[in-house]
Amino acid sequence: MRPDGSGLTKLTDVAQQLDAAFASFSPDQQRIVTFFSQGCADSPCQHFFTLHSDGTHFHRVVTGEPDTFLTDWGPGG
Repeated sequence: MRPDGSGLTKLTDVAQQLDAAFASFSPDQQRIVTFFSQGCADSPCQHFFTLHSDGTHFHRVVTGEPDTFLTDWGPGG
């Protein structure tokens, strides 16, 4: 995406009932970590995923607790 918001590239095709947020690029800009949630109550419903920056290799890493939602990379990636 360009600084003016143009040039968007769709990376995934997820169900409309999922909310995606708090994506973060790896230090080398090659991968992205993000989470998806499904309007949960008391069950684990935050699904953390990594994917390559071109949208390939979409992979669930872990399912977290309902109040777990921030994702980021460590200094070493």
